[in-house]
Amino acid sequence: MDIFTIITWLNTLFSIYGNFLVINKRKEGFIVWIISNILWVCIDFKMGLDAQAMLFIVYTFISIYGYTKWKEN
Repeated sequence: MDIFTIITWLNTLFSIYGNFLVINKRKEGFIVWIISNILWVCIDFKMGLDAQAMLFIVYTFISIYGYTKWKEN
């Protein structure tokens, strides 16, 4: 297994972790998503998946928006 494959698997786990944080009403889940989305953009551009990279760019902005709109209970 090469380093690129390892990075994609680790980023997959990181993205899922962000989901669990948000599901459990933890604002920092958005930070995890922002970081993982940026990594996905880099990975997708390297693989030539431009449309998917654009999707993760949009997800990054949605995560930033979610972070700014989050209200603490």
